[in-house]
Amino acid sequence: MITLLLGSIGGTFDDAIERLLDEHTDFENVILQVKLVGNQRKVDIKNPLYYWTGENYDAFLKLAFDLWNGEWKGDVLKRIAKNDKWYNEVQKYRNEVREEKAH
Repeated sequence: MITLLLGSIGGTFDDAIERLLDEHTDFENVILQVKLVGNQRKVDIKNPLYYWTGENYDAFLKLAFDLWNGEWKGDVLKRIAKNDKWYNEVQKYRNEVREEKAH
């Protein structure tokens, strides 16, 4: 069980409420959140998805691939390669990019 500390000895209700408000404000700026709920993963993506601009996708993938360069990067790429539909979509987009560069 995870316990969230909202107050401390000598703290006031106002302090605890301020912490809750700060936490809520911080969450407002989150565009992707993955939580473990029991044995299940709950993935929340902020909606509307206009928060997910091309720059946000690039920043997320750069961080993910640079920071977690070893296992995470390989796991993601292997799953794409093993799934024919995903792999074909990547190939389609790769060909489109090549055609754009050629012109």
